[in-house]
Amino acid sequence: MENNKESEFTEQLDENEMLNIGKYFKFNPSAENIFAKISQEMLRQNLTVSILFENEKKVSNYRGENTEYITNETFLNIIHKLGLQDLNTAERDSILKILRKPDFINKIRLIDLKEILANFGVNEYENNTNEEDELTETDDPRRK
Repeated sequence: MENNKESEFTEQLDENEMLNIGKYFKFNPSAENIFAKISQEMLRQNLTVSILFENEKKVSNYRGENTEYITNETFLNIIHKLGLQDLNTAERDSILKILRKPDFINKIRLIDLKEILANFGVNEYENNTNEEDELTETDDPRRK
């Protein structure tokens, strides 16, 4: 019966709304633990989503916009290399279920992954400085 509730909840998710992972994790606490483990390891290694998937990301059109994504397989391979080797099939399926978009088959939008992991302390912009901010007036070619 719990699976039926989870299915109903998943169908109610509005694609235009920001992902509210708290509501979803109510139905899937093991996924919350897995994302927490991923985040802890990323924080330990001082990584962001952009850094971790830098060489693997691709761009595709999603609903009329260019969207950075990685494949499900790439995601699983990289989190395995990150140190989460002991995920079973049910755990892998549970995190992919949260990340999936019905009309973006076998792809994970990096914006969604960034948003989820931000809830666990992985701030995409905290460790990265904007290179424009680093430019001084004399270094900035636009000011010459």
